[in-house]
Amino acid sequence: MKIIPSILDLAKVPSDSRVITLPNGHQCTIGTYLEAWRKLKSLPPQKEVKGWEWFPTSAQSILRDMSRGVEDRINLRAGVRTQWRDNSRKWEAERRRRVQCFCKWCGQALKQYQPEHSRFCEPSCYRAYHG
Repeated sequence: MKIIPSILDLAKVPSDSRVITLPNGHQCTIGTYLEAWRKLKSLPPQKEVKGWEWFPTSAQSILRDMSRGVEDRINLRAGVRTQWRDNSRKWEAERRRRVQCFCKWCGQALKQYQPEHSRFCEPSCYRAYHG
């Protein structure tokens, strides 16, 4: 079920109007956004809805994201910066520090975070894995 058909219709968004960009990259006018909000409030919380992300999302999750976005916009306008916005690099570094990585070939624990494609303890494991 789509939130509303016009939310994804980019041709209806006038170029001079204020728009809201959705997580899936599409834009909609503020009026369309509010209409979608009203419809979402009338749905059961666990109802799967299309049109917000690239995958179906529960109405409850979308309403939570919308509320957080409105609060963030109000705070930015007032000059208040929220912690999740200020420390995004710090949080990412902390997440990487806590993730335990293992060599794809031999299973040995790695000393530091490595992206998924380069999780090998030494070059010989890389060569053996890629054959």
